Amino acid sequence: MRFGFFLTVALVVSLGVGLAAVDRAQAQLATDLVCNGCVDSTDVQDGSLGPQDLIPGSINTTTIANTSITGNKISGGAVTGAKIANGTISPLKLIPGSINTSTLATNSITSNKINNGAVLLEDLNAEVVGKLEPVNVVVVGADGTATENCTALRNAIAGITDASVSNGYLVRVGPGDFDCGGNAVVMKSFVDVEGSGQNVTLIRGINTSDVSAIVILADNSELRQATIQNDGVGDNSTLFPHTLRKNGGVGRVSDLQIVGFDAELIFCSSSRVIVRDSRLVTPENATVFCGSGVTFIGSELDVDLAVDGLGSSGSLCTATVDEAGALLSNSCGPLL
Repeated sequence: MRFGFFLTVALVVSLGVGLAAVDRAQAQLATDLVCNGCVDSTDVQDGSLGPQDLIPGSINTTTIANTSITGNKISGGAVTGAKIANGTISPLKLIPGSINTSTLATNSITSNKINNGAVLLEDLNAEVVGKLEPVNVVVVGADGTATENCTALRNAIAGITDASVSNGYLVRVGPGDFDCGGNAVVMKSFVDVEGSGQNVTLIRGINTSDVSAIVILADNSELRQATIQNDGVGDNSTLFPHTLRKNGGVGRVSDLQIVGFDAELIFCSSSRVIVRDSRLVTPENATVFCGSGVTFIGSELDVDLAVDGLGSSGSLCTATVDEAGALLSNSCGPLL
């Protein structure tokens, strides 16, 4: 009787062990287990699951909870461009401020990764815009005498032979005195000349010809940030907008102080000129004459200055001020 009892127990234990072994084997082969919450992150050791342990496509946006994957859960360099499909990351999927200069590798954003028109000037802050530089920059310093300085400036401009609409130049002029005597500074198209500020960079001279000037402007270029002064008297112009086009062009100046004595501060002849944010000064009744047009934008006229010529509308224009410098009339375009 006792022997039969032990035999029964042994059979039950053996059967239980056998069934457990079968259950383990079947569990290892099972692929359709459903047990929500049975396994969480604390049950999985770090590094125990590799890509080879995952069924392709089993992890996607529907199986990952929002914010469940943070930066500290992704190894450095684990996510590369080859693992991200084009167009899968849009601005809506980025946290504002999450991408900045500290999170971008040097040279990681190239021109072929930016669509044409995607970045506009208004998208850039003033600091960034101020750092934008032309490809070709020529620097002229005031390292010699005033006469030598002007010679260096004139030679720097004359030495530029490949300027074009796609290959512009900037001639940056340092602080100092540039005495040109009777030799004009002749600008070229697609070459801007930029001083270091009004009364900081002084370009001056004395001309003896009524067809010359201290500076001869060119089409598709701008003169800015300097004082241009005619030390002579008589029929001599401080600025003479000169263009290679037979039928005229446009001379552009900005942030200038233009000083002249008893002559034309600006003489346009068959060209036109746009004067922006500048100050025109004449102790002895100088004039502005532009046969093809003149436009003043945010500029200041001296009390003794007379303006005659065609305005921005193409009709005859004049601009006059009273003894206190207040504008009395202006038909030449925006002035103040």
